[in-house]
Amino acid sequence: MLKSSPKACPVCRLFSRLGGALACVDPTYTLDPSELPAKNAWCPTCLLRDMENGHFDPAFRRFFNRLPERNIPTGAGLIVSPADGILEVQEHYDVWKMIVHIRFSDVHIQSVPLDGVVISVERLGRGFFVPGEARYEEGVQAVTAIDTEIGPCAVKQMTSYLTPRIRTYLKPGEKVLRGQRLGRILLGSTALLLLPKRITPLAADGARVLAGESIIARYQ
Repeated sequence: MLKSSPKACPVCRLFSRLGGALACVDPTYTLDPSELPAKNAWCPTCLLRDMENGHFDPAFRRFFNRLPERNIPTGAGLIVSPADGILEVQEHYDVWKMIVHIRFSDVHIQSVPLDGVVISVERLGRGFFVPGEARYEEGVQAVTAIDTEIGPCAVKQMTSYLTPRIRTYLKPGEKVLRGQRLGRILLGSTALLLLPKRITPLAADGARVLAGESIIARYQ
């Protein structure tokens, strides 16, 4: 069921404000290890409570917008994760779905999974749903289709009820390389990679993956 407008929900308004506060990212910024928080130093509930009281920790903005360097694999026939998070692997009749569930504390930049040329970048879907709902994949999303040597692949940046902000960095006709930055979803949600059946998955359900670095599949 389509959820009611965030305007009707105080918590959703706070999440929207949090997203706005985090929207500006310096693409050259790299977090210093000394700035990393102690375990559980920032939790969504605490951040929302602080914002409701008129406070916002600038250290969290730096942590949230961190862009760590990644070790991009160089071997032939490798496919890397499009996002940081927890991997879910689904085999369907004609396609593999590699779903990455992006957590609140993960890096929120998405990456190109394999070399190719961008076919299209589209905004699709209607409404905002909670991950796990039956209609979640019908919600607002950005779909980047890439022509590769194994055929068309697609990366879906999927929003949720509380994270309706997506940015894409690529344009149709652009040549892209494995590990290149593809876009960004604010506050965490889901990245879904659609791959032809000819690939061989190398990562299992529940694997912790890193965008542009973790090898999740291969092809010949």
